[in-house]
Amino acid sequence: MSANETNDRFLRILILDVDDALQRHRLDGNQQNRRTLLRTTFAAIEGVVWSFRKHVTDIARSTGEMTQIDEFAFSETNYQINDQGKVVRQPRFVSLQQSIRLTTRLASRLNTKVDIRFNTSGWDALLKSVKVRNRITHPKSKDDLHIGDAEAEACLDALFWLLEAIANGMGAANAALALHTADFRNTLNALNRGDTKTWTAYREALLADDD
Repeated sequence: MSANETNDRFLRILILDVDDALQRHRLDGNQQNRRTLLRTTFAAIEGVVWSFRKHVTDIARSTGEMTQIDEFAFSETNYQINDQGKVVRQPRFVSLQQSIRLTTRLASRLNTKVDIRFNTSGWDALLKSVKVRNRITHPKSKDDLHIGDAEAEACLDALFWLLEAIANGMGAANAALALHTADFRNTLNALNRGDTKTWTAYREALLADDD
């Protein structure tokens, strides 16, 4: 099974889980079913964002667009020096919102035609839903477990917005990869033809990368 097929199956499972939770919620919108819907929806959101992130970073690496700063940002790791003078790695938390923004910024560098907008009701719904998810995940009272009608709808709106946004981002990244592959193929063809001008430019580019 290819990586794309594995990823498609992964996403399909997440979306089918949301659909199952949504059907139960529609049959009986009690609080337990609402909490299940919200938790299941956020599992899908987290999985979709991870898939987006991996897809874009893999393409950025393959096209040479991934910088050292990018690698550090996506590593979710801080480095500190302990009392013995050793470099120690420490996990660094990157929020869901930060991860989406960071990945979108990288995708936009790959292809300026990325059209993911954050001044929309869908993004606002996501920000509000994150707070609800955090509230029911770390409840301090019975009231924290209550999910209102608007909160349940906002969570679904957030997922639908995210799916559309990430489809745009992944498609744009794919287009950038296709263009890079075509350019590379053209370069190889030129080299095979003995095009000295292309060879000189290619060699200079390789030397620049080494610097």
